[in-house]
Amino acid sequence: MESQGENMNSNCDFMRSPCSEEGWSGAYSVARQWGAEVIILRKLLASSARVLDAHDADFFVVPYLAATDCRLSSHMSSLCPASTLSLELFHHLTYFGPSTRHRHLFLGSCPVTSLPNVLQAQHFLVSEGANWGHRPGHFLVPSATSEPNLLPKHTATSEAQLRQRDILFWLAQTPNNAVRYEVQRQLIKFGKLEVEGSSKAKLTGSIQVYGDLERGNSSYGRPGMKKCIAEMQRAVFCPALPAENTAGLIRFFDALRSGCIPVVVTFKTDWGSGVSWWRQNGPPVEWSLPFAWELNWRQLVVEVPDTFLSSPGFVETCLQLSDEEISMKQRHIARVRNHLGYDFEGGRRDAFSLLMDGIRSALPRLGPHPFSAQQQPLHTPPSPQICDRTPRSAQHRLLFPFGSEIREKAWSHSFAEVSCLPVHMWHPPGFFLRGQQSYVVLEHYVTLGMQKQGLYAPAFWLRAVEGYSVPGEQAHMTLSKALMASCRHINFPVACHDVLVQGQDHFDVNYCFEESDDSTETSSTSTQSLETACRIIPWSMPASPALDQRRWEIITWGCGVGDDFASVVADLQRSSSLKVLGDKVALDVFLYDLCGASGARATLHHVQSILWAHQRGTANHGTGPDGPNGPDGIIAVNGDRFHSHTKLADAIRAVAEHVFNVFGASGTWSPKSTSSQSIGDSTDSRTESEQLLQLLLFEGPVRSRAVCSGFCESFSYVCPIPSKPMQHSIDAVAFTTTGLSLDSSEWDVASTMHLGSADDTFNLLAALLLKVVQDANESDDVVSWDSGTLAEDDDLLSWCESVFLQNFVELSGVALAEGNQQLFIQAQACLQAGGEYAVVETGIPHCLDTPQQNGWSKKEHGNLLQMLGKVSDSQFSIFEALGVCFPEACRSHAPSLAWQYLFEWMVHHWNCAALPPVPPSAALRLHISSMDELDRLLGPSAADR
Repeated sequence: MESQGENMNSNCDFMRSPCSEEGWSGAYSVARQWGAEVIILRKLLASSARVLDAHDADFFVVPYLAATDCRLSSHMSSLCPASTLSLELFHHLTYFGPSTRHRHLFLGSCPVTSLPNVLQAQHFLVSEGANWGHRPGHFLVPSATSEPNLLPKHTATSEAQLRQRDILFWLAQTPNNAVRYEVQRQLIKFGKLEVEGSSKAKLTGSIQVYGDLERGNSSYGRPGMKKCIAEMQRAVFCPALPAENTAGLIRFFDALRSGCIPVVVTFKTDWGSGVSWWRQNGPPVEWSLPFAWELNWRQLVVEVPDTFLSSPGFVETCLQLSDEEISMKQRHIARVRNHLGYDFEGGRRDAFSLLMDGIRSALPRLGPHPFSAQQQPLHTPPSPQICDRTPRSAQHRLLFPFGSEIREKAWSHSFAEVSCLPVHMWHPPGFFLRGQQSYVVLEHYVTLGMQKQGLYAPAFWLRAVEGYSVPGEQAHMTLSKALMASCRHINFPVACHDVLVQGQDHFDVNYCFEESDDSTETSSTSTQSLETACRIIPWSMPASPALDQRRWEIITWGCGVGDDFASVVADLQRSSSLKVLGDKVALDVFLYDLCGASGARATLHHVQSILWAHQRGTANHGTGPDGPNGPDGIIAVNGDRFHSHTKLADAIRAVAEHVFNVFGASGTWSPKSTSSQSIGDSTDSRTESEQLLQLLLFEGPVRSRAVCSGFCESFSYVCPIPSKPMQHSIDAVAFTTTGLSLDSSEWDVASTMHLGSADDTFNLLAALLLKVVQDANESDDVVSWDSGTLAEDDDLLSWCESVFLQNFVELSGVALAEGNQQLFIQAQACLQAGGEYAVVETGIPHCLDTPQQNGWSKKEHGNLLQMLGKVSDSQFSIFEALGVCFPEACRSHAPSLAWQYLFEWMVHHWNCAALPPVPPSAALRLHISSMDELDRLLGPSAADR
């Protein structure tokens, strides 16, 4: 990160010492505000309370700087795709397990919505931004600053210093939503009037506003950071408007650290206390800012209700404050100022001190000490946990009805998308909504029938899902007996965003509070009752009685298979191959009477239950935590691939015969069997005792982008599927469970996903299993593929392959319009990482108006327009050419990579499986494969091209 700062001519390190930036250093200057995790980690490492014996530890600190990794992964975006490092993280945490996860502290000092899902799901987390509910283990911290004048200090601020302020209002912002625009317009208008004598407190002073309403650019005319801070320290009021004070941005905290009174706009919300500083139905104040147990944030600010913005107005509301009210707020800010920054030298009570106070208080509530009973943490049955999925969406819309192309990202909410909690800490969202009763639909997997012809014959189980509604508090009793539960929420409250409309001489605001409930543009959906449904994943699945032989399970589903259960079982029982197998291994076949994606989710949950059992050392089946061992192997079949129950039975029989031919009569991987038609078959000359965990992937029909899609949607971008099986969908997977361990966090996130199709969910299961196998063996040898060859006709294949090598994608994205210097810096880093660099023409200026020339259908063209928000060509002219870093094998796919980067990183279109085709006009314009070429083409002596 500091190398990036040096390349951008910054004079400051990355939050390791006090430093005042002499100038604006682009993305590096932006990233420094999210460097609190660096300070926190260094203070923890220097603590005298640090111990070397894990049994003596009260909690474990994970030394992974998530926010910093996010910025390095996507330096041009505040959003953070999952990096390779975040997905490999848990494999390296020696003491992380089901019973210790609540004592592992993760650091991610950026908005929680920008963290990878696997970190959002942790019980014990440091972040910025908002969380929903009072969660003892989720700590919000202030944005970091290294400016010497803003750091904690011993000297108290005198009363005279508080009153010596000659700037009445100070504002620097981007007017990218209706409230920001309206407040900035009012300040500019007021600045042209006589200020003296217009307030109750007889305030005088200038109005300092940086940012042009038409340009929509906060940096327009703005001085450097040093002067900005000096001016804030002279100001009475510093407006801190929506999208700043709840999203972890630094301006709100810099105002307080400067002694300037923040002025916020308040909105009504159905959450918590009923007052939000973000949007109508946004997060309440107490969930949005740090240290709510210590600081009364509402005493530190001036609150202007959104109903006052029209009349009496933002400025007039502030001016109605008395001299005593202003002085009281200034004194209160002076008292808490040191608590909002980080003392680099130590010795002062600061933000880190308050964080540690919160951690000490939260530890007993998070759960018992994992070593309190001298138990091995990874073998202790974990406390049941509940995982919630609250997907966020954004309407990327033009802020103004016409003219300016400033865009607003109207987010549906500002909470995390995934969260997991121990059952004793969990409440359904309705519990926190005012005026609503909280009910939960509990969905159980139940057994409807079982058939077995003899002791050694295969057992056939028919299972389905049944649900019933209970009051929220009663749900705890049932949930506390489960392994975990995955909860989804219908009618989750959506934030309402005010809208600008054309007025006579300026734009007016249509406020949410003025709109009727049936407005499609601005009304909230909170008037509808929120419904929570939790799918319970049990500790165990039913199984045949334990026999003195190896046991395998086959899992699949079929829509309406319950009606044909008897005939399907009879068909399978007549199979001579299954009868032979029954003499060699105990076989349980599970048929879920579910349709589509719901059946695929049941299969994923079934496998997850077994893996959890192996994770804690015992695989129990119907007898509690100390039950008999689970299956030695599992076969999962994609039930949606077979359009009749007869064909499903044929598939079960064929897959079973093939798997046991490969694994051998003993049920282990047989080195004698070398012939196979499935992807991933690999011959193994080692002895049986030396063999590793194995995996078979059975190819389905070629379906573009199929295998990566589920994993991409669940974990942002990084796809662990290697290139060969990635070209196809997966019909079935088979794997042994001996020695199996898994990262429960990834499976927890996957269990909450409601993907659009059964194929996506099943392919997600295949991707997770492949990662488990690779982690277990610390090698990719168990599945063979040719990693050096890419299909020339598969655009997404090259993208996924390069994302698999994430360090290349992290070094992409500089626009040609940014000039040679930025291109040179990124290209240099790319070449040093072993990649090649190209400037690629994306085809954006031509693709909107000429869909026929691109070979797109009307539907594809319509989808493209929707993704781009129907913006004009000039809006994306800056992206006409992008720099792209790629491995040598992807050279011929550079235009595809640029197209993918444009949509998934710039436009924030997250579904990597549904992007429009690359236009023929996209082309490689400049290719650099060596440092000599770089110096010649883009070096300091090269002419601008």
